[in-house]
Amino acid sequence: VGATVEVNGEEIGTTTDDGTISFTIPEDADELKIEVKKEEQEGELEIELSQAE
Repeated sequence: VGATVEVNGEEIGTTTDDGTISFTIPEDADELKIEVKKEEQEGELEIELSQAE
């Protein structure tokens, strides 16, 4: 069973057997907070986005 992935507090799914997951970033997002949890392990990544001109 893969790891559970949340983006900005919303669960988007679980990773595949090779540990990957895909999702679409909302156009108006200025920051992403990604949390990954599997059993007793967890990790967090915060990314600040800039809008293309």
